Amino acid sequence: MAEPGTEPGGVVRASTVVNGAGAWAEHVGSLLGAAPQGLQPLRRTAALVRLTEPMPPEHPIVMDAAEHWYFRPDPVGAMVSMGESELSEACDAQPHPGAVERLGETIQSCTGLRITEVAKAWTGLRTERASDVPVCGWNAGAEGVFWLAGQGGYGFQTSAAMATAAAEQIVAGSVGEWLSPDTVAALQPERGARPPPPPPRRAGAPAAAGPFAAVRSDSPHVGGPPAPCGLPGGGPGPVVPGGTAPGSRPGGSRP
Repeated sequence: MAEPGTEPGGVVRASTVVNGAGAWAEHVGSLLGAAPQGLQPLRRTAALVRLTEPMPPEHPIVMDAAEHWYFRPDPVGAMVSMGESELSEACDAQPHPGAVERLGETIQSCTGLRITEVAKAWTGLRTERASDVPVCGWNAGAEGVFWLAGQGGYGFQTSAAMATAAAEQIVAGSVGEWLSPDTVAALQPERGARPPPPPPRRAGAPAAAGPFAAVRSDSPHVGGPPAPCGLPGGGPGPVVPGGTAPGSRPGGSRP
């Protein structure tokens, strides 16, 4: 592998480029001349909240049957999430106005948790292929381009194995026997997947008021009242009937 070099004007040349750009991986791949992989960023909003009564650290993660919200213990109190899988562009995602408040109200209406304060709220972008399988391999049509993206909501759990599989392919030329040939084949880049569809445009709406009012952003949204237990609608954006897609369940690198 040749040593990279930087030319005047900021041009960096290298024999190998690992595309691990997350939500921006599809765009970076196009800049490198690689075939599209259909990688789609999906929003997931979460918050760290303080509670009236501490939750024991051994408390299990809890989610509703349709996977539209979940919570788990956190040193702050609890981490709560609405479990949405909303199409997004690659961007600096922020919670929709009122989304965190509706999430808190929904969880409090369905559980015994009593939230006193939002310590922190954020929206992450999980990136997935249509197959829900990450992409980890050389791009056949663009020499020197290696894909490492699309881990969806399981980045933490899969990171060690994905890094090992990537390193072995780049350095040794193949993955060791610890990973089955079928799995290695499934991880390989597609020769030309359809690019992801553009996310739908959303009309603006006023933010809700209440104890969560300090958490705000200027992002447009489609909102609604707190959802009944186990029903969609507790947060902005579409909800897939019957639950979220594989890879977006609680766990891993989800927010």
